[in-house]
Amino acid sequence: MSVSEIGKRLGVSRPSVTQQINALEGKGLITRIQNPEDKRAAYLNFTEKGKKLTDQIIHYFHESFIDMKSYLGEEDMRTLIRLLSKLTDYLNSKANHEEGGGMPK
Repeated sequence: MSVSEIGKRLGVSRPSVTQQINALEGKGLITRIQNPEDKRAAYLNFTEKGKKLTDQIIHYFHESFIDMKSYLGEEDMRTLIRLLSKLTDYLNSKANHEEGGGMPK
């Protein structure tokens, strides 16, 4: 995925994406490998440090959801998931319509 495509999906500018990539690389979390077919493009890979941090974050979120489910209960958790899914669909639809000039109903 290109830097432009990442920026488009996240709704941020190309320079912002480049700045974040540089910061992640500077922290030793990713490496940049030049694409041999297109010298202007690069592949991004997690370093071992980056993989470890990603695993820790995923574990933290998993534990948080288990705690949340325990606190809310099964029914409220299903309702929360349904509503968050609906909200995500709405926001994606709104973003797509704004790019095309219209608004969702």
